[in-house]
Amino acid sequence: VLVYFGKAVVAFAMFLRNSGDFSSLWKPAGGRFGAVPGAVLCLVPGACLALYDTFSFFSLAGLDPISYQIIMHTRMVFIALMWQVAFKRTLTSTQWAALLLVFIASVSKAVDKLDEVGVPAIGALRMAFMQC
Repeated sequence: VLVYFGKAVVAFAMFLRNSGDFSSLWKPAGGRFGAVPGAVLCLVPGACLALYDTFSFFSLAGLDPISYQIIMHTRMVFIALMWQVAFKRTLTSTQWAALLLVFIASVSKAVDKLDEVGVPAIGALRMAFMQC
């Protein structure tokens, strides 16, 4: 919590140094965001990053760091799917095969960890997969 507070203090200090006052934070952002204040637009990515960090801490409480990193590599599959949709490009069959192998390895590591530690790790595994 102190890390986020420290980051906020530094960000506000930098903003105050560059703009002179905080009044522009409450002005409408305009454009496609309409009348939404600029300060509110900054809260969305900040809240997402804070939630991601919270999931990371809960996951690491029940998993060892190596298992956590291996399971986090499953996000490559989701990134590949978003890549195809966003950029209207398709991956080759070799690329999909590589992603499938990484996904299978991640899931097998998760199942292995569940067998090793037991039921207490299932919450940590669930949190780790939610981060993907």
